[in-house]
Order: sequence, then C-alpha cells, then structure tokens
Amino acid sequence: SIDGSAEFEVLGGDASFLYEVSCTSDQVELMSVGLVNPPADSSDLLGSDQSEAIELFESAGFEAVSEREVKDLSVDERDKVNSIASISIGGVEQFSTSDDFFANQPVEIVHHQLRDINPPESSESAVGRNYQETVDLFLTAGFANATAKPVETSNEAEDGKVVRIKADSHLFGFSKDDVLWPDEKIVIEYGLYKEEERVSSSGGQQESPSSDTSSSDWDEEWAARKTFERYGKLLYPYGFKCHWNLDLVTCEPQGDGTYFIKVGVTIENAFGNKIRTYAQGVSGNGNVTIFM
Repeated sequence: SIDGSAEFEVLGGDASFLYEVSCTSDQVELMSVGLVNPPADSSDLLGSDQSEAIELFESAGFEAVSEREVKDLSVDERDKVNSIASISIGGVEQFSTSDDFFANQPVEIVHHQLRDINPPESSESAVGRNYQETVDLFLTAGFANATAKPVETSNEAEDGKVVRIKADSHLFGFSKDDVLWPDEKIVIEYGLYKEEERVSSSGGQQESPSSDTSSSDWDEEWAARKTFERYGKLLYPYGFKCHWNLDLVTCEPQGDGTYFIKVGVTIENAFGNKIRTYAQGVSGNGNVTIFM
C-alpha cells in the first residue's frame, strides 16, 4: 500500500480540515479544501432572484452551486417567478456571513415557478360550444392568455361556436389530462358566419365595402358587430336583436381593433314581453369589454 500524509498545526481552539485524496499507482496526493463564507445571510436571500444568488455564491468561492425549481405559483403570483423559496449549504438552511463552510459543500437554491395546470376540457370536446363561454372557462382555470379568434364559415350552424382550439405546446390538440403551461397562448377559434348582404355604418344595405373603407376594415367592423350581438344573446337568452339597418347610432373604430357601438335593440323576457331600447359597448378582437 502507499501512504500519504499532511502536516498542520493547531494553535488552540477548534479547527476543521478537509482534504481531497487522489491516488495513482505510485503516488498519493492530498489537496486541502479551503473555507469560504456565504455572501449573505440566509434570511436576506429568501425572496431574492435565484440567478443573482448563484452568481454571488460562485463569486464567494463555492464550487458546487445548483438550482432546483418548485412549481407552486398560481398565475396571479407570477411576480414571484424565480424568487428563492429556500437555500441550503451542505444541508444547513440557516447561516450568516460569518459562518465557515468548505468550498466544495453543495449549495442548493430552490426557486418558485408557475405550476402546471390541466385544461378544463379537451380540445376535441370543446368543439361546438359557445366560444365566449369556452374562453371564460379557460380563463377561470388559470390560462391568462386565452383569447378568441373568428374564422369565416359558410355554415350558419357554426356561427359563434368553437371550431378549433390551439395551444402553443399542443398544436394538434390536447386532453384534460395533459399538462399545460399557464402562461402559454390558448387560441379559441370560432365560426363567423358571413351573410351575403351586410349593413353599412350609415344604415344602408351594401354587399361590398364602400370606396373609403378597406375590405379588412369592413371585415373587422362586421366581426365586432356579430360579437356584440352574440354577447347580447348570452345575456338575454329569451330574445335579443340588434336593429343594424334601422337604428344604428354609431359604430366607431377605437384604433385598437375594437369599436364603440350604440344600436337600437329589442329584448324579450321569459314571458314573451318585448321592450325596445338601446345597447352600447365596446366590441372587437373576439371579445366584448363593455356592454350596457
């Protein structure tokens, strides 16, 4: 056998030493592992950014710094993403800058991340549902980026109904058991039935856009009107009709894809009673943000 040795002198009090041993066929090497101090107290590190903490510990001389994520945050807590949940040095979770640790002791930094969530229903089962109800269903489940997108259809039965749902990580569909990132984009495509005869903002009928209105602007306005009326039908299921031809007060673009609409409507209650009044609100981009 081959022996190795190291000499050191202790002048008084307690002392800690750590050596790394490497052996070859004819030589034994002993290498001393130095002592280092934490760059900050453990209590001061909790809640701080994990990437900054990694740099601090590596700069302080710690050789084995690692990170681990814990997915425990809701979408409402996204401001805590990457913040430190716990930190330990060699299994010790409470320490100060005056404590000594060997440089090769493992530092583990645990940080918060958004938790994965399951979709409220599969992309297949959602087809045929009311699109606004489906958007609300996904928003309630925690998908903050669930949006609606109209898709032209010649099938009146598809009007306002979900025809397809896309998720960034599941472009070809998903089930209720799939795990999705709560921040990923969920696009709920719904049918927008195109009638042959349309109504212009001035109240007259027209089959094509006027000369001062581009085709894309007209399509955008028409989609906003259809979304507005469908929303009214959700609120008044016994009867809601917009009088676009006879009593359109205004349909004014807001510059962001939405329109401020005020139009005469007829509302019917459960007893068959009808009232004539006006409805107004902001509609566009597949959603109604104001309705009164």
